[in-house]
Amino acid sequence: MEKIHDFVADLAAILVEDQVVSATEAQAMIADFKNDSQESFEDFLLTEGLVLKDDLLLALSRYYEVPAIDVQGSFFDASLVQSFPKDFLLKYGAIPLELDQEVLMVVTYNPNQEDLAGKFELYLPNVVEFRVGFLTDIRDAIREYFDQEPAVLGDPDDIDHEQSEFAESETLDSIVDERE
Repeated sequence: MEKIHDFVADLAAILVEDQVVSATEAQAMIADFKNDSQESFEDFLLTEGLVLKDDLLLALSRYYEVPAIDVQGSFFDASLVQSFPKDFLLKYGAIPLELDQEVLMVVTYNPNQEDLAGKFELYLPNVVEFRVGFLTDIRDAIREYFDQEPAVLGDPDDIDHEQSEFAESETLDSIVDERE
C-alpha cells in the first residue's frame, strides 16, 4: 500500500510541477482517490475529468523516465502481439509495440515491474525497451488483438473473399430488412 501512496503522491507532484493542477487541487485529488474505488490513479484522474490525457501521459513519462504512448488508436503488429500468451500480457499490463532488429519495444502501465524485461526475453531473446501507457487502454488493445478473427486483423492470406462478400451482403440485407 505504501508503494501506491508514493506513486500517487509523486505523480501528483509532477502534475503540480508541470502546472497541470495546483497544489491544493493535487491534495484534493489524492484525498478523493483514497475514497474512490477506481482501479488506478490514472483511471480516476481521467474519468473524473481532473486532467487531460496528454498531460497525464507526459507526467507518467517523467515519473518512469521513459517515453509515453497513447495506446488508444495505436496500431500493433498482430503477429507480434499474438506471439505472447494473452494471459501473460494481461497479467503484466504490457503489449509489444514493435520489434526492430535487436530491440523489442513494449508499452506497459508500469515499466518498473520487477524483471519485466526478463519475462519478455523468455519469449523473444531481444533487448526490451519500455514505453508507458494507460493500463485500461493496454488491456483493451490486448483483448482486441486476441478476440478478433485473423481476417479482421488484416492478414490477407486468411481472407476468403467470396465468404467475406457474402457475409457483407447478408449483413446489408438484414439491415435493410430491419428498417422496412
